[in-house]
Amino acid sequence: MKCNRPTPICIAILCFLLSSCGNNHSEKKDQTQIMDTARTESAIKTAEVIYTSNGQQSNGYIAYDENRKTAANPQEAMALTKPYYTHPEMSKPVVEAAIAKAATFPQADTSRVAAIGYCFGGFIVLNAAKLGAPLKGVVSFHGGLGGVQPKKGVIRGEILVCQGGADPFVPETEQAAFKKSMDSVGAHYTFVSYPGALHAFSNPNATAMGEKFKMPIAYNAAADTASWKDMRTLFSSALK
Repeated sequence: MKCNRPTPICIAILCFLLSSCGNNHSEKKDQTQIMDTARTESAIKTAEVIYTSNGQQSNGYIAYDENRKTAANPQEAMALTKPYYTHPEMSKPVVEAAIAKAATFPQADTSRVAAIGYCFGGFIVLNAAKLGAPLKGVVSFHGGLGGVQPKKGVIRGEILVCQGGADPFVPETEQAAFKKSMDSVGAHYTFVSYPGALHAFSNPNATAMGEKFKMPIAYNAAADTASWKDMRTLFSSALK
């Protein structure tokens, strides 16, 4: 039996690897150059893939950027993400552009749009939500909690923050400030702290990367599983 019910749109923001601009540019020029760079350097390739699991053949679909720029070390990563941390208001147009593209597909249900983000991506989706992006559900996995201050009546949906309980990159003072700002505008959000989990707890490669670069990051299977379950719970409510 064929089901024609539109599918909720879920935007996954894993990372934005863009060229940074000089500090002597104006804010408007910074934003324009960064967005133009993203459009120029993005070369998305798509392909159907076939794979076998448990004796059964499955059809899949993969999309990737053949011109993707990757950071070789934490210093390069910081340089690539700095423009967004400096101008967090740029988060909204980026997320909205992704939503607009997804909405061009006939299967998309534009009344049920959600976004998730990891680390820097978490910072992006949280700020996009605080700026009023049309999101009914937002989930940040070990993302930064700074950026713009929320305004009353602007946030459109429910927010879930999945935070490592032992993450030194997001100290308790930052967590408290985030909660206070959200409470001050009556935002609908859930903040979950997973005991003992460090930064990047959902990334299976985090432990090796932490050892390589001498950083306090590590994979935590319990927190990874629990946070994914918490995300599903939020979406079952926000996207019903």
